[in-house]
Amino acid sequence: MAYHIWLKTNELTMETDFINIHDTIEAFQGQTFLDIILGLTNEADGFRYYNHFNRSWSPNAIIKKWDLSIKNHLYGEARRVLANIRDDLSEKYGEAIDHFFIKDTFKEQPWIKALKTGQNLDDDENWFDEPMRMTTLNL
Repeated sequence: MAYHIWLKTNELTMETDFINIHDTIEAFQGQTFLDIILGLTNEADGFRYYNHFNRSWSPNAIIKKWDLSIKNHLYGEARRVLANIRDDLSEKYGEAIDHFFIKDTFKEQPWIKALKTGQNLDDDENWFDEPMRMTTLNL
């Protein structure tokens, strides 16, 4: 029991733009989107990146948004995988995967853009280079 408590207190979660995680498409061959995401593994040692999904708060109760629980020792790599997940899944399964993502009104979160471009988030010189944009969520 103590180990389970330790795991929960040290659990890392990351917000996603996933919706409809229990749905499937023909290209998944009977698996759900949840199965596809939780089945992603580290190529080096075969460990799964993600433990489970957690329901996250949304101002619209009809929309079910999800966070991912990430394994501590794979956190950096799991973030990079998650930053590119939409492009990777689109390349593999086609445009049908758009059903599983909130429509793009946010464009890219700063941390996603930084991971894709290799920018250092701790760089104080680049802190104010790009202006923040206020957007609304259109589903």
